[in-house]
Amino acid sequence: MQTIDELRRSIIDSDTLPSIPTPMILRQGEVVGVRTLTLNASHTFIPLASGALSAALGMAPVFVLLAAGLLTGAWFSRQQVK
Repeated sequence: MQTIDELRRSIIDSDTLPSIPTPMILRQGEVVGVRTLTLNASHTFIPLASGALSAALGMAPVFVLLAAGLLTGAWFSRQQVK
């Protein structure tokens, strides 16, 4: 086990981080944060993008694009179940 001073020196003196086992609870928090960020970003940008595309191209291409995205997601989740 390294002492605090050895850890500080290894962080300051080298470009690599010391090998300290990360508790799983910290990783779970990071995962929840990334998931929340992704969901909030998708709730913001997907309606904006589809509205801009429908204003520029009409409703049919946007409908087909969103339907293709949903079908692709369904296909990927179906592949993971098998």
